[in-house]
Amino acid sequence: MKQIKRSIVASLVGATVLFSSCKNDVKKIAQFETQEYPYLSSYNLKVTRTDSAKVQGTLEAPELHQYKYDPKKPYTEFPQGCVITRLNEETGELSRLSCKYAILHEKEQLYEAKINVVVSNGAGDTLKSEQLFWDAKKKLIYTDQFVQLISKNSVLSGTGFRSSQDLSNPEFDNLSGEVEFEQEEAQQ
Repeated sequence: MKQIKRSIVASLVGATVLFSSCKNDVKKIAQFETQEYPYLSSYNLKVTRTDSAKVQGTLEAPELHQYKYDPKKPYTEFPQGCVITRLNEETGELSRLSCKYAILHEKEQLYEAKINVVVSNGAGDTLKSEQLFWDAKKKLIYTDQFVQLISKNSVLSGTGFRSSQDLSNPEFDNLSGEVEFEQEEAQQ
């Protein structure tokens, strides 16, 4: 009987110590609940996009994180940058975008590339900037930052730029640069 009383007392003391030592810091819990964590993470990723067994493009990234915290605004982050390569079936030209950081706003199909952004096309044109937006739905690229477009006969710079995604029909704000013209001999 004494043995049972001691066991009950020991259990009660143990339970009291156990439950009295546990406490929740409401601020820490609230902070944990509001932090965003990736829904999906991937490392050393290479994705090949095909249609009817024809390669349309690739995406390569050392690190990718998908967030679906707000279902209305899901996004994918490329914290170490990415390289996106696209093949134009009609012309056979390859276009390429590389950067050190990118984010894809999934619902809008809007890419934001930052830090050492370089876009090149099959015609040999190269665009450089520190920030560039690519609207995949409208097939447009644009920025309000400084850009430099280098082609065979010109080097154009400006703050602000809009173009089709293949760098055709470029429009600059505050344009400056050098353009080479071939001079035709005057006929007599």
